[in-house]
Amino acid sequence: MERLRVGIVGLGSWGLSHLEAYRDLPFVEVIAVSDIRPERRQLAQERYGIPHTFEDAESMMKLPDIGLVSVVTFEQQHLEPVLLALSAGKNVLVEKPVATRLEETRAMQEAARKYGKFVVPGHLLRFEPKYAEIRRMIAEGELGPVASIYMKRSRESSLFRTYRRTHTVHELMIHDLDQAIWYAGSRVKRVYATGRFPKNTESPEVLWAQLTFENGIIAVLHANWMTPDEAGIAI
Repeated sequence: MERLRVGIVGLGSWGLSHLEAYRDLPFVEVIAVSDIRPERRQLAQERYGIPHTFEDAESMMKLPDIGLVSVVTFEQQHLEPVLLALSAGKNVLVEKPVATRLEETRAMQEAARKYGKFVVPGHLLRFEPKYAEIRRMIAEGELGPVASIYMKRSRESSLFRTYRRTHTVHELMIHDLDQAIWYAGSRVKRVYATGRFPKNTESPEVLWAQLTFENGIIAVLHANWMTPDEAGIAI
């Protein structure tokens, strides 16, 4: 099998997770990273042996061997590297949320069609065996008719200091929104949501949403950043 050569834009903690994951795939090779921080580029070279490092994503896109680009920048900074990659003839895996503005998502979609390339959001739960098995059981009728779906996602309260930069619906609830739509197999026709802002921040620490689908299924989603750090991850 021909090896897929990958470039990564953004080498923060999650960018490193992408790098580690690719290194575990025998048919994939990370050949380039771009990050504005020199210490991260040095890390890529010295610890991981990445042959090409760049300060800016545009320069990285000029490498002809790259077939896939992972975009792992801050949520509000996804659009530019995605468009650069597509226009350079690369397929793109962009971390969720793909964007925080609807017009940016549409711009990515239009560019993918224009250049004939794929943009895939990082909804990794679709590739997790236990979630995929639930989807199979629903689709094949093993669970009977689905009337409602309930999903809860709780994360440590200390993480809110970092991730409150992006609204909770995009940053934390996004996985469950995708899963609910996948499981329901229908389009959403009505949404009701409410949040709580105990720290008076722009993003709510607690968010509840109810989705009503065209096929009648109801999904209730609960996301919060209020799990005590001592409890660890609870998702």
